[in-house]
Amino acid sequence: MIAILLLGLATSLSRTTFMEIALVREPGLTRGVFTVRAIQGEDRRFSRVRRDFDPSYMSVTFLGASREVPRWAVDTLSGSGGWPRALTVAFPGLTPGMEVSWTFSADEFGKHAAAGLWFNWAGGPGPDTVRVSVESAEEYIVHHVGFNETVPGSFLSLAADHREIWIASPSTWDSVAEMVMGEAFLALAEPPPLDMREAVIQAGVAGASPDAFLARARTLISDNFRIIQPSGEPALRVRSLQRILDSRHATPLEAAVLFCGMARLAGYDAILASIRSERPPFPYPIGWYRFAVRVNTPDGALWFEPSAPLSPAGFIEAADSLFVLPEGGNRLLALPPNSESDNLCIEDWTINPIRGEFSLKLDCRGGFDMELREKLGGMPEDDGILVVSEWFRASGIHLFPTSLASSDFFDLSVPAVMEVRGVMASAPTPLWAEKVPVLNWRTSGERRVVINGEPAPESGLLTNE
Repeated sequence: MIAILLLGLATSLSRTTFMEIALVREPGLTRGVFTVRAIQGEDRRFSRVRRDFDPSYMSVTFLGASREVPRWAVDTLSGSGGWPRALTVAFPGLTPGMEVSWTFSADEFGKHAAAGLWFNWAGGPGPDTVRVSVESAEEYIVHHVGFNETVPGSFLSLAADHREIWIASPSTWDSVAEMVMGEAFLALAEPPPLDMREAVIQAGVAGASPDAFLARARTLISDNFRIIQPSGEPALRVRSLQRILDSRHATPLEAAVLFCGMARLAGYDAILASIRSERPPFPYPIGWYRFAVRVNTPDGALWFEPSAPLSPAGFIEAADSLFVLPEGGNRLLALPPNSESDNLCIEDWTINPIRGEFSLKLDCRGGFDMELREKLGGMPEDDGILVVSEWFRASGIHLFPTSLASSDFFDLSVPAVMEVRGVMASAPTPLWAEKVPVLNWRTSGERRVVINGEPAPESGLLTNE
């Protein structure tokens, strides 16, 4: 009966059955006409549909629907996901089981549209069927998996396998780097402001070694700037160095510009780069919204991601290989994924069932370091104890923390370290049995669990059962 109810629930969800995207390029403008056909489900997801956009370089128009739409049902509201605005259309009276279709026109007239036509459909659940068409297809490069070109310039998806199509104007990786980071290059060419020179002096107090200086510079940016993440082309805009410093907030690209400028001012060879986890099949400028800096030192190249929140100074999170678009490069580079040893956690437990006491020392690197900082960064001790108590409970550990001490989680130049002390149920006799405690982590990597028993473990039993 439960399985039948769940099946009924699953089949009543809203579903997009068809999407058609028609692309047209005009001088300085790319227009996409999007037609969607869907079935309303019990979740009523299509009672209101929306198209997010940025009016600084986009405009969106509602062209019509398969059912009557009152004038009041079309509105422009605040956007989501970093987009400033959204055109919304409500379908009053659309009940579960009804089919509806609607059409939006979206124009882009920013710097990307000025340079060419760029379109990508990739991954994730979506419509049952997708058709993509482009005028003058012979002018563009096309790469697709799971689509058939039914007529020149028109591509129809194959069943559920329609998960990748790329359409682009011919370009080079040099040109793409300029489109993505051109404003950053101009900012870095400015004379460094006095505030930046003072920050370099402050970072230099950390020590003469490149590692110490760069880690301190990374910490200064993390401590003093709020990172904001706009969507689309605004993520690639860069203000002057002085304006960034005065505002105390920065986009990921601006944070990378600050770090790169500090490194160069200190005499290091620093190169700005954009990184992403998916490799485009040809030069393509959209989707490069993550930024890193490579610093060449006598001991080798060091990589930094200045906007990454509460992560070790020289650590870049990479579950898979990252593809790198470097400043001045004519091809993509690759950074390998994090290895097991990059993500290291040492759990050092001391358990004394006779006295009913325990202690835990955590020493973390890489992704474990990030996760620990995210859990406890900025919390007073009492709140931290509550968080650790809940963490223990979720891990099936029946120990009760009473005190907590840690390193400064906002100092990215030192590893994240934490020590917890607390109480546990006392053993009634010297012959005790206790389950080995192991914390649940979101991060995967190398884990070392050290158990110290007091008195000696021979007087009791530590078990995984």
